[in-house]
Amino acid sequence: MKSDNEVLKEKKQHTKKIVLFGGALLIIIVAGLCYLYDMNWWFFNDHEVAGLPTGKIAPIEVENDEITSLLIANSGGIKFNAQQKEATIYLDYYEYDHFKKQDTVTGWISDGSQGISSEVYWITLDGEDGMMPETLRMQSGINGDSARISYDFANVGWKKTEDLAVTFGLDIEENIKKGKKYYLQIWTANGRCYSDPSEALKKEALQASPETMAMYIVFE
Repeated sequence: MKSDNEVLKEKKQHTKKIVLFGGALLIIIVAGLCYLYDMNWWFFNDHEVAGLPTGKIAPIEVENDEITSLLIANSGGIKFNAQQKEATIYLDYYEYDHFKKQDTVTGWISDGSQGISSEVYWITLDGEDGMMPETLRMQSGINGDSARISYDFANVGWKKTEDLAVTFGLDIEENIKKGKKYYLQIWTANGRCYSDPSEALKKEALQASPETMAMYIVFE
């Protein structure tokens, strides 16, 4: 038979194990809830894009199947959870290295104290020649409200020059900074694609391209 001291010692050890297990479980639960909160999952998601932290912008990856593989070169997508109250997508147009025009493709303004969250998709449609982009179609869902727009590239003066090449901009998740240009897609007429959008907008690259269009988003 165990003595009272031995029984008391076993009870203390058992209690200690329960406390340690309970503490570890509590840490796991708190860490899990913090992760869900940070990534805007589950009931922490009010209007934000789920799976993306607040203050971030990221590209949307498109599944490369037999159908979408034909469209990838002419389409793209982004998602963002911005703390800023305003976001605008612009299109800049150049003829060689001469800046000609800036136009607004679309934009959003938050009507309350919350920031702006959205998934935005776009695709370019060719003209009658079947070769050069003529129209931009864009779909977005801002803070739960869905919208579609159609934009004609002729608005900035695009003349559908030959030797088109497409350079994509945002390719990794980034922090959203007020006033920064996040390039989404750049069209050049020198037949050359660039690994970085900034390369396509250097003076030497612009001088080699009869026409260049640069589409980007800015948060204010």
